[in-house]
Amino acid sequence: MALSVGLLATDFAEAIANNSPCDDATMWTCDLTSDNTQLDISASETVPGGGGSDGSDSSGGGGHNQSPGSPAPGDDEDIFIGCSTQYVLCNGQFTIVSLSDITLEDLASFRPPAPSLSGEPLGFGLLGAPTNRVAQAQSSEFAATILDMDVVVRFTPATYVFDNGDGSTTTSATGGASWESLGAPQFSPTDTSHTYLTTGNYPISLTVQFAPEVRLDTGTNWYRVPGTITAGAPTYSVQIVEARTALVDRTCDQDPDGPGC
Repeated sequence: MALSVGLLATDFAEAIANNSPCDDATMWTCDLTSDNTQLDISASETVPGGGGSDGSDSSGGGGHNQSPGSPAPGDDEDIFIGCSTQYVLCNGQFTIVSLSDITLEDLASFRPPAPSLSGEPLGFGLLGAPTNRVAQAQSSEFAATILDMDVVVRFTPATYVFDNGDGSTTTSATGGASWESLGAPQFSPTDTSHTYLTTGNYPISLTVQFAPEVRLDTGTNWYRVPGTITAGAPTYSVQIVEARTALVDRTCDQDPDGPGC
């Protein structure tokens, strides 16, 4: 059988072969070990009053250890011992479960933490000028038992989808950043900004698509589970207003009754 990285052998019950290939006093034991990257099957001999001998297979997945004079291996993934034409059956004593068998349905009881959404200028924007939005989403890990395997589940933010409230959406690989942290002046376009062409109040919603991964609790390699898990942020509303400018000879402090004051 072909085994890939991430396999876990479980539910193995030690089996004593019923047909000893040497003599009635000899007992053969089938053993199974796994380091989560390959599966090793071996058979060991115990002779009362004498030393033991064993044969093992390290080919990673049910290969054969064959001694001279024993029959050629068949399709049963047996361990062959060369004392006679009889052999020890080591198949059927274990179950192999792969991380690739885990699906989104197996992760349904786990949810990533809800993201947050804000914007600048806070709560309003100017007609025809970019309004910036900033989202926060965190990676998270959970210990779990899935398909009888002890694993760690990880959710990593992958895609941010902003519903702008005007019938359009903005998609970004990040949650964005403030103008100050970007070293940009106010009302500069950003990866997560949006420009409104009509005044009014717009409810903005955010959906974050998280990429799920799993690994064995004793392993280091992560396996990407196909699909995404989504989480939403509370709605953030922005009021879009029109800004008008005029040239004046005095400021509003100097002339409170002047134009625009």
